Amino acid sequence: MAADGHTDDKKERTASRIANIKHEVRRGLQSCLFRVLEPMEEDTHSNMCSVKVEARRQELEALAADQGEAERKCHLQSDDPESYSADLTRIFAAKVNHMTRIAELTAMREAVVTVTTVEHSKSVRLPVGVLVDLSGVEPGVSMLWSPPSQSLKITCFGVRAVVEQSRTETAAEERVSLSEVVPIEGVFLRQWGLIGSGEGEFRRPTAICVSGDGEAVFVGDLGNNRIQVFERDGSFARQWGSHGTGQGQFDYVADVAVGAGEVFVCDFTAHRVQVFGVDGSFARQWGREGSGQGDFDGPRGVTVSNGEVLVSDYNARIQVFGVDGTFLRQWGTRGSGEGQLHRPAGLAVSGGEVFVCDEWNDRVVVFGLDGSFVRQWGTRGSGEGQLKRPLGMAVNGDEVIVTCFGNDRVQVFRLDGSFVRQWDGAAGGGDGGIAVSGGEVFLATKHRVQVFQ
Repeated sequence: MAADGHTDDKKERTASRIANIKHEVRRGLQSCLFRVLEPMEEDTHSNMCSVKVEARRQELEALAADQGEAERKCHLQSDDPESYSADLTRIFAAKVNHMTRIAELTAMREAVVTVTTVEHSKSVRLPVGVLVDLSGVEPGVSMLWSPPSQSLKITCFGVRAVVEQSRTETAAEERVSLSEVVPIEGVFLRQWGLIGSGEGEFRRPTAICVSGDGEAVFVGDLGNNRIQVFERDGSFARQWGSHGTGQGQFDYVADVAVGAGEVFVCDFTAHRVQVFGVDGSFARQWGREGSGQGDFDGPRGVTVSNGEVLVSDYNARIQVFGVDGTFLRQWGTRGSGEGQLHRPAGLAVSGGEVFVCDEWNDRVVVFGLDGSFVRQWGTRGSGEGQLKRPLGMAVNGDEVIVTCFGNDRVQVFRLDGSFVRQWDGAAGGGDGGIAVSGGEVFLATKHRVQVFQ
């Protein structure tokens, strides 16, 4: 009994030390993130990032002045206002590009942590939201967290930090958010849209995404064969597309994603992915009907992550491309077994994992970025945690939000698949289109866009 009590005490002390180390890691890395873009004479790279951001902000101010002058002239020339539409379109597109680049520059958030043991030492570059977890350390092991020294250089790419351990051969990794992620409770905020074909109207919108800066909302308007763009409050900005199979035309807008300053669209019936500038200008396309590498049988879902474009299609697989359309890899086989797929639909990438809506298997399947099976959850039904034709998903911190067409509802799960909460189609349905940005979830459904928090 005494031995057991001694062991329990050691476990408690170890757990306490681990908690303290995690707290110091979080505090140290957050300090790095808050300071990462401040000008520092000793750090050329950080100065360079700050200079680039400031330069682009100055360009934005100049463009705002140009836009004001163009709008003034447009009002004065009331007999021919269309003569200034090209200038206004050019200025708006330039502003969007600058805002996108500013978001990319200020999103450089990485920290380098070295884990040292008596056997070996390794350095890992960790993206935001990933910290070292020492819970695998045996009781009684000596550990020391050394916070970043003020004398060390802090760059846009990380901060030197060392965790020293003894008698420890391995350490696992745990995803921990460095910033507070507000859970989506399903509280209705606002909506816009009516059935129709005019500006801001929809005929079955089924795809939606939000720009990296959170200011532009892109909606795939399936029935009107177009992409509509709105400001975050629902104000109409612009649109492009028409029915057809030519460049810039659509035959069935199944999904849309924004990344690397461009808009990627799944043109389902045309068996291709089209890429546009954020202003709607056609850039390129790839894909044809088939089952070979780079071919599609109805591309259904798309997401962009770390310079890669992941696409699901009815060949029961996930294909990964470079942003230029170069085929990189694929995985998936048709079936209902572990890790198999049957009409995969929406997908999302978070924490080095790929989350896939397995529509006709009524479940969510999770893979590694290399296609290795990780876990899955869901059974067909209408109870809590059950699914019926899940179509769209988004990851918000440590929660996975899934739209369910067959049950006309939205469900929220933890990353391990355990059910958290739901809201039904009375507030927002499950047609598929979903995006999360700034603590709000955007749903494209029932000829409208609805926003919840």
